[in-house]
Amino acid sequence: MRFLKLGVFALAAGLLLAACAPQATPTSAPPAATTAPQPSPTAAPQPTPTPQPIKIGITTGIDPVYGAFYVADKQGIFKKHGLDATVTKFDRGGEGLNALIAGQQDVASTAESTFILPIDKGADFYVVAVTCQAPQTIKFVVRSDVQKPEDLKGKTLGIALGSVSEYVWDRFFEAFGMSRNDVKIVNVAPPETVPAMDRGDIDAFALWEPWPSRALEAMGNKAKILFPSSEKGMYAATLYLQIRKEFADKNPEGVKRLLGALIETNTWMKQNPDQAKAIIAEATKLKPEDVDKMWKEGFKYDIYLDDAAIMNVDSIAKWMKDKNQIKAVPDWKKYFKPDFLKEVDPNAVKVTSL
Repeated sequence: MRFLKLGVFALAAGLLLAACAPQATPTSAPPAATTAPQPSPTAAPQPTPTPQPIKIGITTGIDPVYGAFYVADKQGIFKKHGLDATVTKFDRGGEGLNALIAGQQDVASTAESTFILPIDKGADFYVVAVTCQAPQTIKFVVRSDVQKPEDLKGKTLGIALGSVSEYVWDRFFEAFGMSRNDVKIVNVAPPETVPAMDRGDIDAFALWEPWPSRALEAMGNKAKILFPSSEKGMYAATLYLQIRKEFADKNPEGVKRLLGALIETNTWMKQNPDQAKAIIAEATKLKPEDVDKMWKEGFKYDIYLDDAAIMNVDSIAKWMKDKNQIKAVPDWKKYFKPDFLKEVDPNAVKVTSL
């Protein structure tokens, strides 16, 4: 009994001590370990789809001002830019423009007066850029007995009527105080000019290369170059790019690919001048040394469009109207379309006059 009492007392004391003891502050459970976010699975990179090739018919003349077109075709740059291009060479650029107007081709490149004349007759196409400047490519070729411009009075001139050759001769007459009445004029196509002069049918002509060089090669010391058309500021040859309106409206991407290809080609030509000259010599059937000489004369293969280029066309159109060659100066807003080039290279377009 005594032991039972002691046990009860001990149990009570233990309970009392537990009640009086300080209570331990409960500790929070450690935070659950977090899992680093896993990146969502990404698809394997897909190859850039090859653009569907766009068929395009391109025309050129057979002189070095078309050098970028020859090089782009030969080096596969048109193809690289997604163009299924067929390049057709004509004796002169105006014939290519006629094919464009007839709906047989999509692209032509000609000088100002060459495309102003068909516009005046109702032809409809776009002019989207300048492709080349060559101040000395057009030359006045004369018989060796002609010493000065005035010696041509009473002589027979071979002129490709309707081409820039006609415009150049009229500027010649103005510069040296002459007129058409002082000479005899016969209409001669460029390929027939050298044979006609060699036969004695004409005494002089003014054409772009390769015809001046071919005349000197064929006639030797019987012919000579009087001076280039840039003499006295008469005319610096400039080539403009025309696009068939229906093609451009249906294939604006094709126009942009063409401009991009030509821009890349011009860069390649600057970096590889010897190869470029070799391609041009092959395409024009000129001697490599002749192409080298022309290259040094200052061919500028650049794609651009600016107010000066448009005003140049406008001034020639006004001159043609004064000469009754056209009825009216065209509204250039209808024909010059800088937006194509602006999308390809904004820095190449500086037009505020349209």
